[in-house]
Amino acid sequence: TMPPTEPPTPVPVCEVSVEITCVDEEGTNCDDIKSTSKQCGEPEELTFVYTAGKCDESFNSQDERCEDSNDGPSSSAFIECRNLNLNVLTEMMVVIGDKITVPLSSSPLTTTISCTITSDDVLAQTLIIDTTAVSLKDTYGSFRLESCDDQNCILPIIYTYSIKNLGANAMEVTRVTRTRGSSEVDLIGIVEDVNLGVGDSTVARETEELD
Repeated sequence: TMPPTEPPTPVPVCEVSVEITCVDEEGTNCDDIKSTSKQCGEPEELTFVYTAGKCDESFNSQDERCEDSNDGPSSSAFIECRNLNLNVLTEMMVVIGDKITVPLSSSPLTTTISCTITSDDVLAQTLIIDTTAVSLKDTYGSFRLESCDDQNCILPIIYTYSIKNLGANAMEVTRVTRTRGSSEVDLIGIVEDVNLGVGDSTVARETEELD
């Protein structure tokens, strides 16, 4: 008779647990973060982001005056903002994504500011903004309001993915992805330790911005 066939060697099974936490920079759980007031009141300082947008892309709650000149703003520009006395408040070169901070100092002379956007030494856009009626994320031509004083519409948050080996064998973490809607992101590159003994844990941390 034929000797009995050895049973197949069982394939090791990976068994893991994954816990996801979300906190802000101060450790507040994301579920407990209070929404930021959008209205700025009487700010002492405004910070805009340069977008190179044209006047027809404006979206705000005031009847601001925006005028494009020539072909409008380009990816890089020289920015100059003045108060009602035409004193310069800020002037700088920017590219798309750069921040533009305009000090107001609660002065009556800064209740309205005028800004010129120049590209390649040619006037591209003129803005006149009522600083007493601005809200976070308002868009004024090529300017998008990001913050006023300590109010910021962008809040850094940290996702922590805790991975624990629950199985009876050591394992190597080879794939970690995060899916939201139709977007899938590979996180394996930020896993702190991919080799896990029995009962060992590791984490991956991902920083994003909440607006």
